[in-house]
Amino acid sequence: MTPQPARSISALKLVSIYLATLIGALILVAVLVVALDIFFQIEFRNTAMGFVVIFVAGSATGQFWYSREKERPASGRMWKIAFLCAVLTIALHLLFLWGTYSLAAMNGAGLFPGLRDSDVPLFASILAGLSVLVFLGLRAAIGIGVRQSVKQEEIRARKASKAGKA
Repeated sequence: MTPQPARSISALKLVSIYLATLIGALILVAVLVVALDIFFQIEFRNTAMGFVVIFVAGSATGQFWYSREKERPASGRMWKIAFLCAVLTIALHLLFLWGTYSLAAMNGAGLFPGLRDSDVPLFASILAGLSVLVFLGLRAAIGIGVRQSVKQEEIRARKASKAGKA
């Protein structure tokens, strides 16, 4: 089997892979949480699960990236993709947040009940901090995904060379 030549992959395709993986993982986790609650009466109150899902999607994106290009991406390009994915992630989560509170507002609770004007800077600071955390976590996840693929490739190459010697 001859190795395929490396193909450069666009930023749009990488971000699309990330988005598809993120949404799939979010749906899977939601189904698992609901199933555990219904069938085993196990309640999940783990706020870190959102970061785990983001990390898994970033790692899968890094693995896909290496599998297509067959070489380590440049560091600057990984930072760019991590930034784009982080912006998309934050936008998606803000959309979910807005949708949730909009549904509550339809029931007469107000759009953001209990949120005072003096709370807006605090909310913005928390959002900024979480955005930085998501960005750095995604960069790490993409790098780990690429490294995992590199190691897998090295293991396959060693096995192939051993099989060729035998």
